[in-house]
Amino acid sequence: MGMSITKYWEKNTPPPPLKEKIGKYYVKSELHEPTNYSYIYLCKNLNNNVKNVIKFVKCKINEINKIQNEIEIMSLAKHPNILELEDYFLYNEYMCIVTPFMPSKSLHAFLIEHYCQGIPEDISS
Repeated sequence: MGMSITKYWEKNTPPPPLKEKIGKYYVKSELHEPTNYSYIYLCKNLNNNVKNVIKFVKCKINEINKIQNEIEIMSLAKHPNILELEDYFLYNEYMCIVTPFMPSKSLHAFLIEHYCQGIPEDISS
């Protein structure tokens, strides 16, 4: 998978916009605080009205191989407990990685909410 990056993210690059159509998605709101690596937004697929998440990964000049690896691993991983890659595309200085919306936000949040004392041994193996 070769990516043809024409613009790289820099410190003065504006964040991805909210309340706009990007590709076949309408970007609704921020789901998570921005990180040094990405922005995570809730969106709606305009083709089927399904909620998705777009992770806007900053295309930093020395990070492109990491982004390619993330996409490749996500496209190969097929398991009911792993988020499935639904789509990916370039948007300005960002690689957009689209996954299903999962209300628990993260594995950590899910574990804290459902198994704050730890996962019972009978279901962990």
